[in-house]
Amino acid sequence: MKIQILFGLFLSFAGAPAMAGLDSVDSSSMNTKVSPCDDFYEYACGRWIEKTDLPSDKPSWVRGFDEVTLRNQKLLKEIFEDYAKGKFDPDVPYAKQMGNYYAACMDEQSIRKNARAQFAKQIEPIQKLESVDKLAPLVADLHLKGVDALFAFGPSQDMKNSELMIGDADQGGMGLPAKEYYLKDTPEMKKLRDAYVEVNTTGLKIAGYKEEDAKKAAQAILAFETKLAKASLNPDERRDPEKMYHRLERKGLIKSTPKFDWAVYLKGLGEENLTKINVDVPKFYTDLNKTLKDVSLADMKAYLIARTFLTYAPTLDDEAVNARFKYYQTVLGMKELPPRWKRCVDSTGGAMSMAVGRAFVEKTFGAEGKKITTEMMHSVERAMNVLLEGLPWMDKKTRQFAIKKLAAAKNSMGYPDKWRSYEGLEFTRDSYVQNSMSAGVFESRYQLGKIGKPVDRDEWDMPPYLVNAENMPNMNQMRFPAGILQKPNFDVHQTMAANYGAIGLVMGHELTHGYDDEGRKFDEHGNMKDWWDKKTAKEFEKRSQCLVNQYNDYIVEGDVHLNGKLTLGENIADQGGAKLAYSAWKMTEKNPVPANKHLTPDQEFFLGFAQMWCAKSTPEFRKYLARTNPHSLPKYRVVGVLSDSEEFAKAFSCKPGDKMVRKDRCEVW
Repeated sequence: MKIQILFGLFLSFAGAPAMAGLDSVDSSSMNTKVSPCDDFYEYACGRWIEKTDLPSDKPSWVRGFDEVTLRNQKLLKEIFEDYAKGKFDPDVPYAKQMGNYYAACMDEQSIRKNARAQFAKQIEPIQKLESVDKLAPLVADLHLKGVDALFAFGPSQDMKNSELMIGDADQGGMGLPAKEYYLKDTPEMKKLRDAYVEVNTTGLKIAGYKEEDAKKAAQAILAFETKLAKASLNPDERRDPEKMYHRLERKGLIKSTPKFDWAVYLKGLGEENLTKINVDVPKFYTDLNKTLKDVSLADMKAYLIARTFLTYAPTLDDEAVNARFKYYQTVLGMKELPPRWKRCVDSTGGAMSMAVGRAFVEKTFGAEGKKITTEMMHSVERAMNVLLEGLPWMDKKTRQFAIKKLAAAKNSMGYPDKWRSYEGLEFTRDSYVQNSMSAGVFESRYQLGKIGKPVDRDEWDMPPYLVNAENMPNMNQMRFPAGILQKPNFDVHQTMAANYGAIGLVMGHELTHGYDDEGRKFDEHGNMKDWWDKKTAKEFEKRSQCLVNQYNDYIVEGDVHLNGKLTLGENIADQGGAKLAYSAWKMTEKNPVPANKHLTPDQEFFLGFAQMWCAKSTPEFRKYLARTNPHSLPKYRVVGVLSDSEEFAKAFSCKPGDKMVRKDRCEVW
């Protein structure tokens, strides 16, 4: 997402002046036959794309993310193998549990011999269901085990009282990626639906159904889920927090879905006294009530078995694993199943994410690294303050509130200050199925236990080994795991121009999220609040619409375009992040020295950004991302931002009329 890279990473202050001998950006990845003013993505990444093979077990490969993730996986593999052999690190709690879980996952012989019988035992309660009216305790049990059935339920911050955790009922229970996969009548979508029917048919056969009965039931499952999909919101609609906040409470939820016994369900979760509940999509629950009235007992049993199968297929034998993979292969387009060790590393991480994160940090990221990256983040925050002070379209009152929110933000680097407990969670070496379910129940109980309690603002939910970063508007916080803070995203041995262009831009990106189309609706405490002057808000929306229109025009594959509304927040953050990182770098380094005599420091900055996003992917995956993901595809994260940037055009002497200089530039920040 190694050891050596991380240890060598944080040896000098991030803002120190460039010294002789530093590396620049990766010139071997560049296609200098292409003008940077014509297609900067090809200029920065062309040779990398040409010489890089897409791994057969991946639908996508991104230089700044997947190369790092693979290194992290290899390190975790070494750690888990040692733990499985009883070689424990005395500074890492729960090493035995991690070793047992990994060993059970890797024991293919035992899985082939025992897993089906263990799975059969888990679905017995579904097979014994007597009536749709008695679904509630069964659904509660499935939800505790991590099975996505009928709907989603869990803890959430109250968006208007960010200090309190409440219950949250959301849409869910569907196996296809998004609403349009059920409803759009095209050959491609029909193919994907056929693949979904096929995997459910296999799952039902493994559960004991005869071939024809399984096929018929799988079609009924698709029809049932289509009804759920029709009542659901699209991904772009779900980006508006105001559309997702409906405090119907326990009484309102019962009123919307009287066919479902909420009292029994909540008791099954251990939340029998819960009254404070937000319902994200009320129509989903009123329509669910109608759907439950119409569905037959046989179809409901088949649906619940299929949902359980898809959740736990990775823990079963080769037929189950391959059937599930074939379905995702159709959706995403990768050629081969990842090797078992990768799947077991990821599964162990999923079972004990923060315990695994602690083991990772002990091997990699130290206190010095945390100090240095925090200093770098502070420089980006200072750049944001300067930007807000001089923003011409923002009124004084809104500006003051924005600066107040910036001052109140809390940002964490590398890993949490305190680690969560996994006391009571035990794994055996003879049942991967049972271990996975035990992990699911433990995590569900832990998360549900937060309901009704004050929000813990110091707790991390993003594992430190992850190659990612996050902004939480309802916390006014950002987090940057140790996993992402390494080469090529950051390296002390490359110029600070390149470092700020890469990880500095990620920092600016996450900071800007606090003021994007979603984040701007939350105050300095994380409460959903309208703190914008109407005239300023109108100007923000006008500028944002420019980006919606710009990204709507980008063609992903065939007739599939980016969804400018779905990706708006990320596009605003990319654009703002680039501006903030550039300003922070300029304030930090007064006289930068280039490491490559053919490049200026400004050019190194923009290349550092672009080369983080060098990527290859399957056509299927590109279309999947365009339909479901709030991030634009890597190419358009680069050309979209830089074609709007005056600093970029100046750095590469691009002129009006060049493809990388938009005639009508969009600028939010």
